Amino acid sequence: MKPILLVLAILLGALYAGKAQGIAFHESTWTKVQAQAKAQNKYIFVDAYTTWCGPCKYMDKKIFTQQKAGDFFNKNFVSLRLDMEKGEGRDFQKQYKIYSFPTLLYFNPQGRLVQKNVGSKNVDELLQDAKNALDPENQLFALKQKYEKGKRSPEFLKKYTKALASAKEYDDMSLVCDVYLSTQPSAAWTTPENWTFLDKYLFRADTKSFTYILEHRKDFETKLGKKKVVNYLEKVLTYRDLEAIARSKNNQRLANLKQKLKQYFGAKALEYTTELDFLFEADMNGWMNATKRKEDKTRFMASLEKFMKHCENHRKLRAFATVVAKTFTEPNELQKALIWADKSIQIKKTVKNTYIKAHILYVLQQYAQALKTAETSLALAKQRNFNVKRVEKLIDKIKVKL
Repeated sequence: MKPILLVLAILLGALYAGKAQGIAFHESTWTKVQAQAKAQNKYIFVDAYTTWCGPCKYMDKKIFTQQKAGDFFNKNFVSLRLDMEKGEGRDFQKQYKIYSFPTLLYFNPQGRLVQKNVGSKNVDELLQDAKNALDPENQLFALKQKYEKGKRSPEFLKKYTKALASAKEYDDMSLVCDVYLSTQPSAAWTTPENWTFLDKYLFRADTKSFTYILEHRKDFETKLGKKKVVNYLEKVLTYRDLEAIARSKNNQRLANLKQKLKQYFGAKALEYTTELDFLFEADMNGWMNATKRKEDKTRFMASLEKFMKHCENHRKLRAFATVVAKTFTEPNELQKALIWADKSIQIKKTVKNTYIKAHILYVLQQYAQALKTAETSLALAKQRNFNVKRVEKLIDKIKVKL
């Protein structure tokens, strides 16, 4: 073979090998991809991502590029990546109610959504999701139709619960898990299989199953041990359902959880009920947006102060001290953030809470104290082999002022 032909053959071979190595995403529009899939009688795979999403970048660089992902998807799907913050991605996000990233959606050749999975996956998990999307017996929305038509066998309910979990549809997941448990005698809930299942999938405190466990906790503790039961109950009450209700805008669920928190924790419930009230208000008023916080500063700070007064979690104290320090510049608000940072440090001294205290002191022009606190943060970072660049940069800024 002549040298020039040999070089050309090598280049072409490399080109086609490169294309074969991963999923071939089309540089196209959603409308054109739908038309192409219909013409080819292929399913559609859509990676709904954002540019700032770490798990999205991981999937793009480490998973979608793998040979076996490319082999399966390129054979069975027309694939498209859509940025949810640009162009048609914005309308796509609203239409399909995409709130977490990455969200991986599968459509049949007629453009009907049949499967949704949320979050990063390893390649085998991705392939299993894709195979489920091609199988009418395992498609999420096919399972939903069967459920709505009254299918209630225990095996089916467990399968549907797991499919909802993969889509991060946690409210519906908990309700279906609740129905599954109703097919089992309560004495059987403590078997290893059933307890593992409800511990993983029953998130809602307003379900009959959770209410029963709460009211009969002593019986469950006798069978399973106190630690296992307490861990589950507190996980639902103080984390899983609390955050879901804050997003739900459902006043009845809010009242129900507050009642259960008081029932379980007694006087200590204030730590959680004030957090629940704050998060509920934050979602209702859009306070997760910095601009909204500034526009509604008085109400935002009043609600947050009630929560912080009773909070005993060092991470939450530090987190909201940081939110305030990054949102407001007024000394009055910064002094409150400083109190919360101090309270966090008293509970547990960490790199992050000493850093935010040093930052607040710097903004308040208390440079000597800021330097001392920043040096504490730096020492902790070195002890724990953390990245020290951010702390060192703050120390340099403080020293300029001294």
